[in-house]
Amino acid sequence: MAPACSSSIPRAIGDACVDTRGGSPWSPDVDEQPFEAKDILALESLAADLQRRLENTQSELDETKGALTGAERRASELSQALEAKNSDPVAEDQAEAGSSVDVRLETLKSTLAVLLVVASFAVVVTLLLISRADEPEEICEANPEKLLRSCDICGSGTMIMPLGGNYEKRWPAQWRALLYFCILIWSFQGVNVICDEFMAAIEQITSSTRTVWETNDKGDKVAVKRTIWNETLANLSLMALGSSAPEILLSSVELCSDGFFAGSLGPQTVVGSAAFNLFCISSVCVSAIPGGEVRRIEKIQVFVFTCLCSVFAYFWMWLVVVVISPNKVEIWEGVVTLILFFAFLTISFLADKRYSTASPETPQETIADSSQASADTHRQLVDLHHSLEDRFSQPVSLEGVKSMMERLSALKITEASEEEGSPAYGFLKRTVVSERGAGILPLRVGSLRGAHRLPVKMSYRTLNGMAEAGKRYESATGTLNFKPGEETQDISIAVHDVTGPPQEFYVELYDIKTEGAESDKAAARLDSEPVCVIWSVKNAVTTQTLELPPSKVSISSASTGSLVAMLPDTELVSSTSTASTSQKQATVSSRTSKDQMAELAGDQGEIALEIPGDNIDRRLYPVRSGSSLDDEEPEAAEGGNPSTASPGQGSGEESFRWSHWSDKAIEAFYCNGSPEEQESATLYDWLCHCLALFWKTIFLLVPPGSLWRAWPQFVCSLIGIAVVTVVINDAASLLGCSLGMADDITALTLVAMGTSLPDTMASRTAAMHDETADNSIGNITGSNAVNVFLGMGMSWTIGAVYWTGRPITDEWRHRRTKDGTYSELYLGRYPEGGFMMPAGPLEFSVLSFSIGAVLCVSLLFFRRAKYGGELGGPVCAQRRDSALLLLLWIGFVTANIMYDYFVSSSS
Repeated sequence: MAPACSSSIPRAIGDACVDTRGGSPWSPDVDEQPFEAKDILALESLAADLQRRLENTQSELDETKGALTGAERRASELSQALEAKNSDPVAEDQAEAGSSVDVRLETLKSTLAVLLVVASFAVVVTLLLISRADEPEEICEANPEKLLRSCDICGSGTMIMPLGGNYEKRWPAQWRALLYFCILIWSFQGVNVICDEFMAAIEQITSSTRTVWETNDKGDKVAVKRTIWNETLANLSLMALGSSAPEILLSSVELCSDGFFAGSLGPQTVVGSAAFNLFCISSVCVSAIPGGEVRRIEKIQVFVFTCLCSVFAYFWMWLVVVVISPNKVEIWEGVVTLILFFAFLTISFLADKRYSTASPETPQETIADSSQASADTHRQLVDLHHSLEDRFSQPVSLEGVKSMMERLSALKITEASEEEGSPAYGFLKRTVVSERGAGILPLRVGSLRGAHRLPVKMSYRTLNGMAEAGKRYESATGTLNFKPGEETQDISIAVHDVTGPPQEFYVELYDIKTEGAESDKAAARLDSEPVCVIWSVKNAVTTQTLELPPSKVSISSASTGSLVAMLPDTELVSSTSTASTSQKQATVSSRTSKDQMAELAGDQGEIALEIPGDNIDRRLYPVRSGSSLDDEEPEAAEGGNPSTASPGQGSGEESFRWSHWSDKAIEAFYCNGSPEEQESATLYDWLCHCLALFWKTIFLLVPPGSLWRAWPQFVCSLIGIAVVTVVINDAASLLGCSLGMADDITALTLVAMGTSLPDTMASRTAAMHDETADNSIGNITGSNAVNVFLGMGMSWTIGAVYWTGRPITDEWRHRRTKDGTYSELYLGRYPEGGFMMPAGPLEFSVLSFSIGAVLCVSLLFFRRAKYGGELGGPVCAQRRDSALLLLLWIGFVTANIMYDYFVSSSS
């Protein structure tokens, strides 16, 4: 007989129950008893329990899928290794080592690429030089009747090109134009390579700190580190020099390469680069923000001042070459231009200090902290990079560590609730190192304030870092369901065998929900940092430490898993192993034995040495492979008096090691920087690598930034930029000449775009990721002013000093421009000669840029008033304003081309 329907079971459940009173199935028509309250509650409880079981089953299924995928991959790798074992012993060794990258093959490919590039370069240069030597010498007129440009026979104006001399100048113009265009693009790649070095040096220099003694709230003297460089001063001096060094140096290079006569390539590049920066970079940044979001310039007073200075700079340039002394630059004008640069820096610095401290909303402590933000971030980056390399005993990508810091900052919850009785859930270990090869990595998630009395569920997902899903680990998503009173649960992540340098990925918790009738009153929350960083490392080694007396201790050798040290005039007497601490103890007396010390170190990674004697001052010394304790300063005990730190210690500055130079060489040698990355390189990657190989090799002469606080890197990078600028000057001049294009048009277009494209990409990235618009467009106007005051100031001063007091020479008299010779144009007005600066197209380009700059800045201020920020806003407004800014640049270029070909040529 079927069981009777129990009154405790809700009748809404679809299982048929037999009514024992009538022997027939129950139906609403037969039994019309109403539901009781307890039946409804039981139904709700049962439904909730079934839902939780379903979600738990789904979560377990997701984890099982990830584990199964990892197991299948591991089985496939083992199968391939087994096949290789029977065919190739070398492949067997690689499989046992867990390596899927044939380093020897990748090294061979890189070596062949280097040999191919070197051979091609040597063959081309040799043939050109031989052809140049075989070419008969041309008899050039002392005073030609027409203007001879750099690509004409007997023409001048370049320093190292053309390599083939007059032989090369006799090639068809189309061939030469194609050759010089390729060289110009290639030289822009060299600018990109050396400017990366230059900017890295500047960032490290500007983050330098000094220790000052200040009195805290308790009246105690404490040592506080302060940055040496003011942020605004650094941006408008070193940073502007770093981003605009080619434009600044081009005028001086052109001047020195052409007998100290002024040319149009350098000055017009300054104007063209300013136009591209202001119009095109602003256009890109306005539309780079997601629709609806805005970015505004916070230091608006400094921005207004730099805008005014930028417009004044080009107005001053027009005054010098057109009004004060038309077509001539006096010494005092060049010197005043340079002085304006320093005055610009001083006033900008004072404005920054004035308006930064004048805000009543910002306490002084916050102002002091904000002025240190950039340097603190750099020090944290260096410290973290240093500690990771020490921890893993392997090189770690500095750019990867920087990206990791940015990612963790973006994932951090800044507005987490701190209410009492609100448990916070997060990872019990926020950093995990995976070094055991393929398998399942468990991550424990739990409540950091005790178990919650209500059910809690949250989602998790993996995120790529340097390590990518499918290569280092399997992507995983799922849901964790915590029952009432349950404190911890585990997430299982399938990881692969590790090949290559250490890389990281992330597991993020999100979308936490509290279930139950009282969920609104006692809602659970996520921890402020709901992210676990997982480092995928091969053969990770934990940093060893020695507890030693303050005597000189040197590292004689080191190997993985052990540390060998020498104590002078001591001898190992006995050693014991303490099971409770897993730490070996030793007593030493008069002499030591290296072998016994190595045996003592073992695999523990830590040694505690006890030296007989009374009142021995014991301190903790960090020890790294290849280091010495002679110069190490012990860490001061908490609450003790701070000691004077030696340079580079504890200030976030990484000490120089020769491995830093070798790391640069390895990165330059391999395509994409390493054998592992080279294995997956595409044909385009190889093409870019081969084209940049010459520059990468040459610039290996630039020291790493860890040497002498990056000043050698700064100086050598500046020299490297000057070398590349010479190539740009020659290639641009020869290209314009071969195409029949005026030098000023070449400078306004090709050269200006080539030198400004890296800044465009950097500004777009800053606009997308920064919270303000200061770094993306706020510094454009300041950089444009620096280009005039510093770039033109240097070349004008050099030229004016060279020609002032020098008697007029035949070369000066017969110097020819498009409008005639110097003697015909200027000798009547300036009988004493001097440094001539023909206004010509420069006058028009400066005026047209000034008009466009006023319109551009007006549009930015309109956007600030209308949408709350210079960047972003509604999508339609973004597209409209980006198009308007781009049209300003197109109009500027078109107007100058029309002026050159219709007005200047006719005159």
